[in-house]
Amino acid sequence: AAVLFALVLIGAIIKQRENIVAFYAEAGLVTLGLNILMMILAWIIASVFASGLSQRVAISMECGLQNGTVAIAVATFLFGSKSPVVIPAATYSLTMFITALAFVYFLRRRTTPISS
Repeated sequence: AAVLFALVLIGAIIKQRENIVAFYAEAGLVTLGLNILMMILAWIIASVFASGLSQRVAISMECGLQNGTVAIAVATFLFGSKSPVVIPAATYSLTMFITALAFVYFLRRRTTPISS
């Protein structure tokens, strides 16, 4: 499944390589804000209901890494590949991996290991 996802993502990037900068100019800031906001809200809610740091990390990652590939597929199927509806799904799909990597990097730089 991960290989298939990677192939779909790489294919989409290659197919739209000329448009990626324009897509981010149009919807990048909003999708970045949405992604970061969801991860922060997930962290706060998990802090209230989850039992440990490991659970907070897992819940935050899960909320940050939503299924952008499905969003792209549904938007393309329903509205066509030229529809502006596909743009936020595409930018979110790329952005979520960047913020997830930054989140993991931040957590790994901690001096104490994460434990539950």
